[in-house]
Amino acid sequence: MDSSNLPSAPMYEIRLYGTPPESLRERYPSMAVRTTPAQTVLFRQVEGAGELDELLEQLRSVGLALSELHMEPSAADSMRAS
Repeated sequence: MDSSNLPSAPMYEIRLYGTPPESLRERYPSMAVRTTPAQTVLFRQVEGAGELDELLEQLRSVGLALSELHMEPSAADSMRAS
């Protein structure tokens, strides 16, 4: 099966108070991290609710408090809207 025709997993924007430890970055190497003065913003594709729950639990387990969580529109959705 040609995987290029399969829809990609949704991207989530996860805003946190605090900076994630290096061990969390190592566990999720595909995660993009942007730190702002008051928050850290993570971007990661998530395959399903279970994977999202696992990621959020990992964040809580290292003492990071969730500020906001948003599913990002996909590139295909953005193109259809224009």
